[in-house]
Formats: sequence, C-alpha cells, structure tokens
Amino acid sequence: MSFRFLGPKDPPPVQTYLAKHPLVLSAEHAGRAVPASLGDLGVSAVDQQRHVWYDIGMDRLPHLLRAHLGCSLVHSTYCRLVLDANRWPGDPTAIPKRSDDVEIPANEALSWQEKAARHQAFHVSYHAALAEVCDIVAKICDDPIHLSLHSMTGRLAMDPQPRPWDITFLHNEDDRLARDLQGWFADKGFSTALNEPYDAHGNTGFALYSHGYARGWRHAAVEVRQDLISTEKGCTIWAQHLAEACQDVMKLA
Repeated sequence: MSFRFLGPKDPPPVQTYLAKHPLVLSAEHAGRAVPASLGDLGVSAVDQQRHVWYDIGMDRLPHLLRAHLGCSLVHSTYCRLVLDANRWPGDPTAIPKRSDDVEIPANEALSWQEKAARHQAFHVSYHAALAEVCDIVAKICDDPIHLSLHSMTGRLAMDPQPRPWDITFLHNEDDRLARDLQGWFADKGFSTALNEPYDAHGNTGFALYSHGYARGWRHAAVEVRQDLISTEKGCTIWAQHLAEACQDVMKLA
C-alpha cells in the first residue's frame, strides 16, 4: 500500500468552523478516515475502535463544546495512524509502525517520498488551516486563546498502571491557562493533574507551540479520560463541564 495524493472520493484532510470569538478549539486526533489508497492500514476492525486509531470522544465532544460557546474549531479528518498532526515534522512517531500493542503494516518500510507525501497532505494542510483561523481571530478579537482537545485511554495495553484522572491539562513553558483550568476542575471535585500522562514540552506538543505559544496567546491542551466520553451522553456532559470552565476561567461572555 502506498499513498501519493487524496483521491476524488477521499474527504478533505481538515474541517474548519470560523467564528467571531476569542477561543479557537483544535482537535488533532479527532479523525477516523483513511485514504482509499491505504485501505485499512492492515489494522483490524476491532483495533479501529480503540484509542490507537483516534482520540475516542473527540469526533463528537469538540462540536458540542463549539455549539455551547459559539467559537472556532479546527479538527483533523484522518486517523492518527496515517499521520499524527500533533508531532513535529520529521518525528518518526508521526507515522508509527506500532501503537501501544498494535502493529501498523501500512507504515512499514516507507520511502522518503511516501513520508513526504503524507506530511504534505495531512500535516501541512492541517496546520495551514489552523494558522489561517488563528490569524483571522487575532484580527477580530481581543485576547485570543487556543485550546487543543484530546482524550486519553484509562490504561495502556503495554502498561498495567491505570490512569486515575478524569481530566488533565498539558502545558509547555507557558502554564497560565493549564493551571487555571486544572484549578477550576479540582475545585469541583474532579480528579485532575498537570502534564499527565505526558506533557506538551516534547514531541506531542506541536500544535500548542506552533499556534498558541508562537502568537503569545494563552493556550493549553486538554485530556479527558476516554471511558467518560465514549457515549453521546458522556460527551454531552463533558462538553457542558468544559463550557462552564471556559466561561469562568477565560471570562467569556
């Protein structure tokens, strides 16, 4: 299997919703699609429903949160195993050969041309769309904010240690928004943490660095535990929690 370009029946790599509102939501791992040329990547139908394929709940929760707040949203369309848009260019984990306990045959032994084609189609296009939305919001709104939405599995197959948090907030050198949001949820009795189960300093923080951080905006990444948002009811509840937190912490109208 090889990839050169998206075909006429393949969906676009990114979807954008622009609003006159200071908050820009992004969801780098919301997508589940695979280009027709790559088939199913050699991954079973069962594993396509797991966290290795996409951030469970992030195909729904960001849209519900956008509806609550009336803000902008940019989200990926394609599976993170095709290419992870939240990795830095050139990072070998951006096109993983293995994720948790799952082998990805379509990602084995790729030529540099194949890797470059995927990078151009899915990474460059995604961040160009997010940058365009951020640039417009910066011109029409005061004090813009970038919030990158994700979900985390409660337990990795390769690690028996459970993840006990309901929600966590990731930050790089600028921790203002992450700390404010974490404090809001902690005060409400939720189990939460900062920079768990990983942080936004390393290879997983490209979106924050290249958009919120680069512009000097307040910014943070959110990780909601997946079993809490695996159903429509769960997504609805957590979209309401996040909307209230954003309104209180960000002083949104």
